[in-house]
Amino acid sequence: MNEFTITPDWFDDWFDNTFKHEFITPAILIKIGFKKDQIYRAAGDGSLEAFKPNGRWYIPRPALRIWLLQNYSLNF
Repeated sequence: MNEFTITPDWFDDWFDNTFKHEFITPAILIKIGFKKDQIYRAAGDGSLEAFKPNGRWYIPRPALRIWLLQNYSLNF
C-alpha cells in the first residue's frame, strides 16, 4: 500500500469477519457481490496477487486486503 491509503475504521473488522481463511477463491468474492470478470482480470494481469496451482485461482488473504484498500472507495 502507498502512504496515502486510508483504512476506514470499520474495514478491519469487516475483512476479518468476511475472509477467515488463509486463501480466498474468486467464487467467494463473487458470492459476496464482486464481478467475476473483474476478479479474474485482476488476478490474470497481476494487479491482484493470486496463484493457480491446479487450475483454480487462490488469492492470499493479505494480498486481497491490499487490493481492496487500493482499488475501492471504502469511505461511503
